[in-house]
Amino acid sequence: MLNRTGILLGLVAFMLATAPGIHAQQTNRAADRYTFKAGDEKQPLELVISRWSTDAERDSVFQAVQKDPARTMDALKEPGIVGWIHLPGGLDHTIRYAKRVMRPDGSVDIVALAEGAVWIWWQPTAAAADRSKDYNFTAIQLHMPRSGVGEGKLSSSKVAADKDAGIAIGDYAQEPALLTEVKRDPVARAS
Repeated sequence: MLNRTGILLGLVAFMLATAPGIHAQQTNRAADRYTFKAGDEKQPLELVISRWSTDAERDSVFQAVQKDPARTMDALKEPGIVGWIHLPGGLDHTIRYAKRVMRPDGSVDIVALAEGAVWIWWQPTAAAADRSKDYNFTAIQLHMPRSGVGEGKLSSSKVAADKDAGIAIGDYAQEPALLTEVKRDPVARAS
């Protein structure tokens, strides 16, 4: 009994000693928050990036998309979670990859990969999309012009390798803009 009590007390002491450091690591991360509207949804939805993917991760994604887009998520086993997309009803999707790319015209593209299919089910054009060749991820691409208010598109069946972002929605110009009034709202660094 004394051994169990000692072990339990040791575990509690360890947890108390390390918890503040873990909490500080989680809350001190710089993050970017993008809000947007989708279809008739009244509430703004959000994409939160807790960390941007590295150039090495971009290169892995780029190579995977060139070889076999369906296996892109295999290149992202190590990095872990880099953010979330929050949809109505408390539905959250994990973001495994996020890259910000500055374009020559001053605009910014944000490309993120969410696990599984993220569908804006209340948007008729999304429901009609061809899902016969869906991947096990959804590419989310936000285009932010210099004005600061942009648009976004989703695809789980049409992606292309992009040397700057690693991956992009294939035929971006032809896809419908499902995400509108996209705005960047930086999350303040906690102190």
